[in-house]
Amino acid sequence: MERAGWIYQPKSDLQHAHPELVGTALVLRTPRHSYVHRRYESDELYDRVADPSETDNLIGRADLEETAAGLRSQLFGWLADTSDVIGWDADPRFPEIPHGWRDPPSPVAFGERG
Repeated sequence: MERAGWIYQPKSDLQHAHPELVGTALVLRTPRHSYVHRRYESDELYDRVADPSETDNLIGRADLEETAAGLRSQLFGWLADTSDVIGWDADPRFPEIPHGWRDPPSPVAFGERG
């Protein structure tokens, strides 16, 4: 994990000292279920219809193993399909982002003005 400075230093220090406290969580919500995958904790499964406040974690129930496995598969499929993808259409917000090795960086992209 990288080290960050400025206002990000406290979180950076924490994630190095206690990574379990700042672990990533991914959630897939369908009309019926919420499936939560946490990096350092056990997964969670909620029935959004029967339990709209999501207080009763159903993960581990034998009758819902197939449901949980299917949602996990969908979640990680989406993650694999969308990870590290940078669109080729320029974003209208500042700064400009160079696309790959073919586009030389714009001076504006690196804060140079002039």
